[in-house]
Amino acid sequence: MLNRKKLNVRIAPDLYRHLKENAPTTMTDYVETLLMNGLMSDISDIYKDAQDRYENLIALARNDELKSKEAEIADLKLKIKNSNSYLETEVNLMVNMCISEGVPREKIEKYAQDFDEEDELATKLKFINRLTVELARARDYEGDTIRGWVQKIKK
Repeated sequence: MLNRKKLNVRIAPDLYRHLKENAPTTMTDYVETLLMNGLMSDISDIYKDAQDRYENLIALARNDELKSKEAEIADLKLKIKNSNSYLETEVNLMVNMCISEGVPREKIEKYAQDFDEEDELATKLKFINRLTVELARARDYEGDTIRGWVQKIKK
């Protein structure tokens, strides 16, 4: 049997009448049930409040992480943009050097048409490599020397 303690509480007559009228068995059992339901309700509210706070903290952490990732992405996009700008400068420099060394414009334009279809970094680099080979040929380097350079790069 439970260890019970006696509790004396003064209440208003209206509340006493309400408790006495609504008690299904004894008033003590009814008041105990009301107290337990109230405690359970309080515990439930505390738990729900804690769960809501936890979910809010998780959402804030995810939001902070998302902002951090967005900043990283923006930084990477800026680096890519700067790299592409630098690469365009390199392409223009190589084209002008080839033209000044006597490489026919038609040959340069043909190479450019081959790579204009794709605007990727790798295709631009291949275009620069072709222009470099043409520049070496225009400067009368031998084919074996040029092939040796290309093989050293591949290793």
